Amino acid sequence: MSAVLGFSRKFPVKIVRAEGIYLFDSNGKQYCDFTSGIATVNFGHCNEYINKKISEQIRTLWHCSNLFSSEIQEQTAIKLINSTNFGDKVFFCSSGLEAIEAAVKFIKRYFYESGDTAKTEILTLKNGFHGRSATGISAGGTEEARRGFAPLLKGFTQIEANNVDELKAKVSHSTAAVMLELIQSEGGIYEITNDYLENLQILRKKFGFLLCFDEIQTGFGRIGRLFHHENLGIEPDLLTCAKGMGNGFPVGGCIVNKDIASVLPLGAHGGTYSGNALAMAAVSATLDLLNKELLSNVIKMSEYLSSSLREIAALLPDQVIDIRGRGLLMGVEIAQTVDTWDLLLKCLKSGLALNRTSKRQVLRILPPLIVEKSNIDFAAEVLYKNLKS
Repeated sequence: MSAVLGFSRKFPVKIVRAEGIYLFDSNGKQYCDFTSGIATVNFGHCNEYINKKISEQIRTLWHCSNLFSSEIQEQTAIKLINSTNFGDKVFFCSSGLEAIEAAVKFIKRYFYESGDTAKTEILTLKNGFHGRSATGISAGGTEEARRGFAPLLKGFTQIEANNVDELKAKVSHSTAAVMLELIQSEGGIYEITNDYLENLQILRKKFGFLLCFDEIQTGFGRIGRLFHHENLGIEPDLLTCAKGMGNGFPVGGCIVNKDIASVLPLGAHGGTYSGNALAMAAVSATLDLLNKELLSNVIKMSEYLSSSLREIAALLPDQVIDIRGRGLLMGVEIAQTVDTWDLLLKCLKSGLALNRTSKRQVLRILPPLIVEKSNIDFAAEVLYKNLKS
């Protein structure tokens, strides 16, 4: 029996090493990893360049606390901010969950410091996911994630995604922010529509609330740009990121614009491991690898992946209900007649690692950004054969 207090249903294999797109278990079996550590290992497992940069940093400085400045932290912050169109400063942390906590505090403190204390409500979207902390499940989360944790934190109101009428009805002068995922990943791979975002932009100008994008799963190249909002032509006031940010190294961030950065005082937030030197080395290396050539490959492979999945849907209309998503974040909705956990186990036995969203009938397809056509062909063949059987 394991001494680990875990809360995830685990596959019956033990992974001992990984390289590129492949995982290897204790028996030496190889698995093509289309989970990417859940949208995290974007550049493949044990990426040589990232390994090199972390190894170099290990020899000079691991951690010195934020009582001191460090060159690697300053350089990484500048590199990240210069890669965005809206950012002025970034708060580094250790996970996406911590990034959400920071964002919520920054929103509240911004209006406190600005003197507009009437703005206390944060609107979030039903079916959204912002982590499993007390703040995260109050802001979003499924009923399953919320069960047993009442009373939830006040100050959050959930509204239906893509319902413009409800958005207009709920926004008021007490609205401090609207916080959302541009693609609801854990919620079943649902995109926020352009019409909804356009109306959100109009209301933002009218009521003066902040716009916070949770790009923890859609960031760092997964949708073909550094952040997905760049594809949509709308800039947030603050943004949360993590997962692919460090290619598997525990790190997160909350990027804010100059208006927010200018009013946050000393002591407004903090974290012992914030800006840890090894994490900064991982982030810096990740940003180095996010070049035009790689992002071009993401776009090409995403088109090929989408086409391959839609072929399966056309061949198996009784088993596949829908294909949706964008970039290398795709969802395959499976008919209720199929046991998706059993399907995942069959795919794993065939050498393909997949996972599913909180909507149990939706498979989440998350290959690393280095994926090749041959990998997609293999994954499509395995999925097709096991669905057909």
